[in-house]
Amino acid sequence: MPVMVKYVCSSICEYITGGKVRRFLFLVIPLIFFPVIIHPSTSAPVDPAVKKYIDAGIEKYNSGDLAGAIENCGRAIAADPKCAAAYNNRGLYEDAAGDTAAAIMDLDKAVELSPGLAEAYFNRGNARSKSGDKAGSISDFDTAISLNPGYVKAYNNRGNVKNFLGNHEGAIVDYNKAIMLDPKYAEAYNNRGSVEDEIGEHARAVQDCGRAIDLKPDFAVAYNNRGKAKNRAGDRAGAMEDFNRAIELAPKLTVAYVNRGITRYQAGDKKGAIEDLNMAGSLGNSAAYEAAKKIEANTAPGQAENKTTDDNIKKAEDYNKLGEAADYAGNSRDAIEYFSMAIELNPGYALAYNNRGCVKDDTGDHEGAIKDCGKAIELDPKNAVAYYDRGLARTNAGDYKGAAGDYSAAIGLNPKYEQAYNNLGAVKYILEDYKGAIADFDTLIGLNAGYAPAYYNRGRAKYKLGMYDGAIEDLNKAGELGYKQAYKEIKKIENKSI
Repeated sequence: MPVMVKYVCSSICEYITGGKVRRFLFLVIPLIFFPVIIHPSTSAPVDPAVKKYIDAGIEKYNSGDLAGAIENCGRAIAADPKCAAAYNNRGLYEDAAGDTAAAIMDLDKAVELSPGLAEAYFNRGNARSKSGDKAGSISDFDTAISLNPGYVKAYNNRGNVKNFLGNHEGAIVDYNKAIMLDPKYAEAYNNRGSVEDEIGEHARAVQDCGRAIDLKPDFAVAYNNRGKAKNRAGDRAGAMEDFNRAIELAPKLTVAYVNRGITRYQAGDKKGAIEDLNMAGSLGNSAAYEAAKKIEANTAPGQAENKTTDDNIKKAEDYNKLGEAADYAGNSRDAIEYFSMAIELNPGYALAYNNRGCVKDDTGDHEGAIKDCGKAIELDPKNAVAYYDRGLARTNAGDYKGAAGDYSAAIGLNPKYEQAYNNLGAVKYILEDYKGAIADFDTLIGLNAGYAPAYYNRGRAKYKLGMYDGAIEDLNKAGELGYKQAYKEIKKIENKSI
């Protein structure tokens, strides 16, 4: 499959681009990444010369020296190219360093060398989830559990991925199993509480997050999540107490400032809301900064009326910005709610429709996304981003011809829209129009010679047309630009297995 590009992070196929800022924080359901380091004493027998490098890598990792940890694993592999533990550990170190593609390649090797190594499947499941390959992630957690039916963290992390995909019932089943196996596992209670809050069971959510806090009194994220549940249940004072405690325990927990700021805005405390959103912005949530600026610029909004007033328009702008801040922090349900409030206050607000559509698409409601982005286009026919985002939703829904039409329309409005060229080429590839795909990737590379996915995709299309030398050349270029998965494809071409 070709690589499509979301604006920030990877998704279907392997990579897809979105017009608004897409969420990339997993803070509502935290702690998905529980890497498992394999110690030589607990794995298959390891030569002492190799063991010293693995031990040194673990020591470097524990001290925060990821480069040193990776280097020592490399030495262990050079000494014994069949040491699965060394590949496993290097994979998780690479993942921690942000090189997820290299991590997956090493973990592939670990499971190839040791098919019964549950830890390697678990670590690869984490890496695949981070890369956007949710189906592959679940498959790896399934295998880890089949090899080790008591693997508590694998149940927890599989539940996290299921929840991300909108399978709330399946997520709760996994958290239940994790809790049954380990009744003192605070993270599973917190995660189950987060899902319960998402599906409207706020009282249960408060109870589960409370249980997590009882087990782990310094669990800042659990305080944040319980605060969200309390706010939704109407206990605004209790919510504020929990957000305050979360921030006291973790002063850099961005999502807690966002949630407290939104709660303050709802309570009419505009000044407090601006302070919290600015703080979230200083910690990296750029959408929160924009929300604070918009609220500060607008006069105090009035109540919704039957007609659109200036106050309602300004209040709609505030809610749209709050929705963007919530989405940035990973709170999709809140984001959709705030975008809906913005639309109710100003039914002609194209940006709010488009933003709501993007979040719906991210949560799996592709038809809802197509409808909302379509409304944005109806209200603003020259909005290239809305065409692009509807194309993205249609791609995710499997309507590749419709998606191609939308990407083409986006390019017609913005001839330098790089992500649209990439995704147009990608859907042409899926539709087996390889020459057309190559033409789009040629144009994209002409616009941006450093766009790694374009070389990867063009290489795949060239291979389909029998242009093997050109395919390898493009894939090598993609790898040089940082897309390490390309090297794996070159091996497949050399083995004629692509």
